[in-house]
Amino acid sequence: MDLNTEVLDADVAFIPRKLKTPLHLSAGLISELTEARAAVTVRVAGREAQGRGSIYLSDVWAWPDPTLTHAFRDAALRGFCEDVARGLYAYCGGEKAHPLALGMRLHESVDGETSPPVLARAMCASPFDAAIHDAVGLATGRSAFRFFAETATFPDVDGLFPNGGACAAIQRLIHAPQSRLRAWWVVGNDDGLGTDLAQVINEHGFRGFKLKILGKDVAADAARTVEVYRALRGHGVDDPALTADSNEANPDAESVLDYLERLRARDNEAFRALRYLEQPTARDILQHPQD
Repeated sequence: MDLNTEVLDADVAFIPRKLKTPLHLSAGLISELTEARAAVTVRVAGREAQGRGSIYLSDVWAWPDPTLTHAFRDAALRGFCEDVARGLYAYCGGEKAHPLALGMRLHESVDGETSPPVLARAMCASPFDAAIHDAVGLATGRSAFRFFAETATFPDVDGLFPNGGACAAIQRLIHAPQSRLRAWWVVGNDDGLGTDLAQVINEHGFRGFKLKILGKDVAADAARTVEVYRALRGHGVDDPALTADSNEANPDAESVLDYLERLRARDNEAFRALRYLEQPTARDILQHPQD
């Protein structure tokens, strides 16, 4: 099927979201966020459709600058989203292309801007990329996972994947879509582990839990992980799956290893329940290379 897609229109709406419990990250406290909800209309294979995408504009994560207020950063992120919406056709190359090529051109365009920081720009652009794929899927009646089932060439990006090009790389990565996925509940470093957590488990059946640790005191982080694990077992979760996310606060790889060793020494079952660590060290691998 020809997936040559033309971007016809784009818009973005902003919805304020207040967290029930403030989330304590290593970079600061999040009590409220703005949801950016993008809508993109496309024409493909002679049909038009509107797709949607959404992202939370997490300035504490994507733009961690303590010298700027949340209100200032949030306004700047909204403004950048509006700029992308107004200029999406040009940002995507100003011509018809496969959804993958449109998304790559969008990424390159926002990467070429100067403000806000590059990660924040990529965050703002992401719901538009998702909305394009959603729209094409709706227009063609096929899952976006199947856009790459047939071999195709992508001159914009094939050079980045020397073993057969982008399409072959995506085919190697994508497996059959799953109809059921484990849902994950975020447990903040300051969150209580009593009645509210038990209610979430009993009402919604959560069995996966993402722990926000602070990364500055590995002994405290290990103790908190054990505390959460034992609380979950006490609430009837027989086999909880845990992840730990310090949001780049660990100073080096050695401190991450120290956390894991302390956790295993304290409670081997809690250690075995830990599925993976998310972003424990700094994101700039050129400035902070980790072995």
